[in-house]
Amino acid sequence: MRCIVSHGDISCTMLVRMNCKTFQKLCTLLRDVGGLRCSWNIEIDEMVAIFLYTIAHNEKNRQLQVTFRRSGETICKVIKTVLNSVLKLHSLLLRKPKPVLEDSDDPKWKHFKNCLGALDGTIVNVRATKENQ
Repeated sequence: MRCIVSHGDISCTMLVRMNCKTFQKLCTLLRDVGGLRCSWNIEIDEMVAIFLYTIAHNEKNRQLQVTFRRSGETICKVIKTVLNSVLKLHSLLLRKPKPVLEDSDDPKWKHFKNCLGALDGTIVNVRATKENQ
């Protein structure tokens, strides 16, 4: 695993969809903040690589067993463990949006005055009466 990550940005990007420096920062963040710990037979960087490879390439467990030469049980445990560590980072990585004030003079919001909120992708047909047009 270290061979692939330390081999260069191209191979690292092809494998986990990020460059080596970003990958190492993510591993450090997952270890220090997310509480991810290596086990006696698998290092943190390989655990994170398995997780990222799975979500980046939509691979199944059997293909991951061949790619990483690990058992299906190990692959499953690793994905679950890394996912739990990623979820612990949600407050650090995901920030709640700041509401737009009613009297905001930002030009990008001028067309959305008096809107109640974002819709969930549902198209709502709205027709204004002739008096309101």
